Amino acid sequence: MLVLYLQILGHFQTLLEGVVANPDQCISTLPLLSAAQEQQLLVKWNDTQVEDPLDKCIHQLFEEQVEKTPEVVAAVFEGEQLTYWELNQRANQLAHYLGSLGVGADTLVGICVERSLEMLVGLLGILKAGGAYVPLDPTYPQERLAFMLSDAQVSLLVTQEKLVTQLPQHGADVVSLDRDWTVISSQSEENQNPVSDATAENLAYAIYTSGSTGKPKGVLVTHQNLVHSTQARIEYYSEPLTSYLLLSSDTF
Repeated sequence: MLVLYLQILGHFQTLLEGVVANPDQCISTLPLLSAAQEQQLLVKWNDTQVEDPLDKCIHQLFEEQVEKTPEVVAAVFEGEQLTYWELNQRANQLAHYLGSLGVGADTLVGICVERSLEMLVGLLGILKAGGAYVPLDPTYPQERLAFMLSDAQVSLLVTQEKLVTQLPQHGADVVSLDRDWTVISSQSEENQNPVSDATAENLAYAIYTSGSTGKPKGVLVTHQNLVHSTQARIEYYSEPLTSYLLLSSDTF
């Protein structure tokens, strides 16, 4: 509170100095901020421009991080962990497999996976193949899942074997990350990042609103959008930290 009182006192002092310097001027036009305060408020605090790599896809930024810190732990879940190199390798294997199934730029691929390291592999694999993911929460009612699959015209669905029977009827081809992994992992023994035709202007994902005011609506997000928001979060959490806790849902 003392800081606030001192600020108010400083504003009042600036106002009185303005009155003495310009006795004939209307009081509403006199300054409350000193020159230094105006500089801080109007210039320094508004200097928020950053050099966003807006010509890159989000997975390309991940690949750059893999090159920098391949042996550093990228993710931890219930006692399991993957380094950046291991996560990238698995995502590459899935990406090559999805590419062989026809996934390319702007292909909407459904992903219904429980929170796990497999979820990260699935998301990155879809992006690396050039596709855009449509996250589906396995706890959602079947009616909502059925609507999202139909509305997004999902023709390929990445999931886990135990969730297959819980999903509503659909016409999408199914890729099971656990059941099919032997086949998936054979697609790329060398850890090479796939080359896709996706650009920053292509879709990264499509996410659905809650539907509280009617039917859920799909929102299309490009790589450029995602890179920009990611860079903003990096800037916000600018202090070097060793780990981050994921609390938010990947589906909403």
